[in-house]
Amino acid sequence: MPKPASSPSRSSSLPLWAAACFFVSGAAGLLYEIVWSKQLAYVLGSSLHAVATVAAAFLCGLAIGARVLGGPLSRRGDGARLYALLEFGVAVLGVALLPLLRGVEPVFGHFYRTLGADSALFAVVRFLLTFVVLLPPTVLMGATLPVLVEHFEKDLVGPALARLYAVNTFGAVAGSALAGFVFMPTLGLARTTYVAAAFNLAAGALAWFAGGAPARSAPPAAVPVPAAPAAPAPSVAPVAVLFALSGFAALAFQIAWVRLFSLVFGSSVYSFAGVLGVYLFGLALGSAAVSFALRRGASLALFARLQWALALSAAAGLHYFGQLPDRMLELSVRSGTSWAALFTGQIVLVGTLLLVPCALLGALFPVATRLLQRGHGGDAAGFAYAVNTAGTLAGSLTAGFLLVPALGVQGTHVAALALSAAIALAALALGRSRREIGTPELAVGFGATVIAGFLVWGAPAWNPTLMSAGVFRPVRADELQVASRANGGEGSVVQRAVSEERLLFYREGANATVLVGSDASSRKRWLKVGGKVDASTTDMETQVLLGLIPAATADSGARTLVIGLGSGFTASAALAAGAGRMDVVELERGVAEASEFFHESALNPLRDPRVTLTIGDARTLLEHTHERYGLIISEPSNPWLAGVNNLFTVDFYRRVRARLEPDGVFCQWMQLYEISPETIRSMMASFLEVFPEGDVYTVWRAVDVVLVAAPGGRKLSLDRLRSPEARRMLDAANIAQPEDVAGYWSAPLSALVPIARGAALNRDDLPLVEYRAPRDLVAVGRAALNGSPEVARLVPFEGRMSAGARFAEWDRASWHARRAQHLVALGDTVRARAAIAGARADGAAAVASELDGEVVAGLRRRQADAVLEQAAQLLALGRKDEGRRSIERAVEIDPTHARAWLMLADRLRVGGDLTGAERALARAPHGQGIDLEADAEVMRGMIAIARKDTATAFTHLLAAQEMGPKNPTAYLFTSRLYVVRDDLVGARRSIERGLEVLPGDPVLLQILEALKQQ
Repeated sequence: MPKPASSPSRSSSLPLWAAACFFVSGAAGLLYEIVWSKQLAYVLGSSLHAVATVAAAFLCGLAIGARVLGGPLSRRGDGARLYALLEFGVAVLGVALLPLLRGVEPVFGHFYRTLGADSALFAVVRFLLTFVVLLPPTVLMGATLPVLVEHFEKDLVGPALARLYAVNTFGAVAGSALAGFVFMPTLGLARTTYVAAAFNLAAGALAWFAGGAPARSAPPAAVPVPAAPAAPAPSVAPVAVLFALSGFAALAFQIAWVRLFSLVFGSSVYSFAGVLGVYLFGLALGSAAVSFALRRGASLALFARLQWALALSAAAGLHYFGQLPDRMLELSVRSGTSWAALFTGQIVLVGTLLLVPCALLGALFPVATRLLQRGHGGDAAGFAYAVNTAGTLAGSLTAGFLLVPALGVQGTHVAALALSAAIALAALALGRSRREIGTPELAVGFGATVIAGFLVWGAPAWNPTLMSAGVFRPVRADELQVASRANGGEGSVVQRAVSEERLLFYREGANATVLVGSDASSRKRWLKVGGKVDASTTDMETQVLLGLIPAATADSGARTLVIGLGSGFTASAALAAGAGRMDVVELERGVAEASEFFHESALNPLRDPRVTLTIGDARTLLEHTHERYGLIISEPSNPWLAGVNNLFTVDFYRRVRARLEPDGVFCQWMQLYEISPETIRSMMASFLEVFPEGDVYTVWRAVDVVLVAAPGGRKLSLDRLRSPEARRMLDAANIAQPEDVAGYWSAPLSALVPIARGAALNRDDLPLVEYRAPRDLVAVGRAALNGSPEVARLVPFEGRMSAGARFAEWDRASWHARRAQHLVALGDTVRARAAIAGARADGAAAVASELDGEVVAGLRRRQADAVLEQAAQLLALGRKDEGRRSIERAVEIDPTHARAWLMLADRLRVGGDLTGAERALARAPHGQGIDLEADAEVMRGMIAIARKDTATAFTHLLAAQEMGPKNPTAYLFTSRLYVVRDDLVGARRSIERGLEVLPGDPVLLQILEALKQQ
């Protein structure tokens, strides 16, 4: 359609009332989006499929409103009052929508059960239902921009459109900040909706009274009819396609950036809000800045320049990705315990990388709208908004579901910038075909594309270990600094720190980034999700006890649900202690793939025919399934992570209660580290609100608590803990005997009542923990790297056996002894003495007297362990004399410490004092574990090698291999002995034997490769 003739445009200046209205409206829109998305996450789940469904329905409603309602409506009546009516409508529908969203759960549940959670048909129905529910308010929201644009720029759109878009987006920035920092943490979902509706009403009232009946321009003068018809305007279709593709690239960038910074900052609600806020601020800034250029009109050349500038800035950003972990580490150390200082610094980091490309993206909308215009200003704005939204919708779905899993974060970023460069070239070609662009402009465009290509080609490769270093945790930041000094070498602090880590598995999945790594010796292995360690071979106690204790408390063969797969050890432990058919629900498929690296094939729980794995959201399954369970175990990640708090609310616990058999058992993991007393009290109060009866178990080494809700008459079956399968799991957790499980019992759940009394409940409507826990991570985590003493003191401890029938099968004297011995081993003399007092009170006086002496010995052992840890750090830093003196001090503190004597013997051997080494080795006590016995044999072999007594060395090293087959040093020195004897075949066989039990050991592999080349 040709552009209207010469009808004079209204003034393109933007009155203060309009700016105020659209600013407040933008803030309200973001408040609604955050509230509705959160509520629908409770209904549909937190998976990418569910989140994408909500975003798609929201965007579709805005696009329909802009194109179908906004354009036609803008040409009718008074624009200001039409806009006011739209705002009033949004307020009414916005308030009505939240209870409607809560009421549609049964409808979703019906289709979930009848169609199947993983079916394509259910995905379609889920989208259609969400779309229908969100349609009324989002259509009205989408119509507001075209109506106001028509009011101010009836003919050619330009500066007023750009300023309206900028002001509205600045309002969205404010809404995002208010939601995250004020309304959601203090008011909750429902009352935040009322605030958003009040914003709409205020905007509507202001527009109605301040903007109504504006002054009209004088009628246009008569225009002479031209002698010949004007040439038809060029088709807008090619520009529409390019603008849609630009929207596609914009959302691909956004998703890549959110995933990038969630790895570096941690995936909390605040890190997402920070990236979103900078993104929106950049859009607003760019739109405001381009309003001045639009006074001279828009052109394909300007559109192309913005696109290739976007490609260049994004390509340059690739060189900054690898520096982010070190910048975050510096920021974490510099900020100390101040969360506000850390968050401010994070915003600066995000802005450094994103502000320029986001500003360029923001400038594109007004420019493209002007290029697409062939009618009234309102129609043009509505059409451009719909076209761009279609592109952003496609970009969001494609990037989240396809590009990130296939290409990774950096690959998705490169794909988006390549698309931007292609759009720029296509726009230049289109302008050239229309004779709007000359050769110099083409040359500049092609030159910019070539430069962007060179920047991409020269960018550092994505380093999964570096990017997943987890610098956002204070304790991890401290570890990285120590490791960096110990490893030495070249590169940045974080690069040096992770240089000795091995990458075993890496997957950038739809919902999270998953990594399995190990140390250089392959003795330690860990699973990271989003950069945070969620399971490791050094944290077996919690993983195993989470399965053993509740399964041994529930009925044998109980139908079981495990929430969160992790490494799979909890599921294995539950099966070992008598669990029956088991459902395991895990949000990210990559975690299931990664869990295979923690088990031999035959012992992998996912290969057990009793186990069914469901990839999806646990809340959704619990809400919509009709299955009843005798045992439910919930082991999610930490509640400071976005979405995880959904598994710690009162409402979630009520869903669990509804799915349990009447006498069923529920087990909940909670952390005692990086969390404040206020937060843990809220979490405990929320649990007790639904589950008042049961027991508290504490894993002090891991600073974890395990809450087991069970009817009072249930027993903890010692027989099931004594089964061969359960013993195998106990061995994996370094728990010597089944009876030692008694050492982890702290108190009945009722002992938590005084602690939780008066604490605010963590509810779906008011998710306090989700907004408080990320702050605790910094404030508490930095102040107390190994857990807050205040929080530890909150955990109750009862010395007497007050668990009713729970331990009826256990010998009372043995029960008290194991508890006290466990606490002594931990160095917790206060609780150990309380346990001894409880033993006396329960009539086990003889046991109590024996344990008194063990408390003193245990205290010495803990002091010696601390000195040995300090010695290891000194030796790692090359301070050998100080390290040896620390070891000598350790053996003085505890002469019965076998490890201390072995370490001293090694230092004397290295120093050439072989006689002294033999004396130290002779003083090492026996009976402190087979691993120590094997290490002692290795040390005897190494001393014999130093004395050139190869026969004796062979004897000791082969004995070490028999005792501790997973000791790589034994194979290494045996191989060296064969080399000295010129027996390369024997040397290779020794290394190969080691690799049979230590597959992938980097040192052994390196030696084997060197031997093969000889």
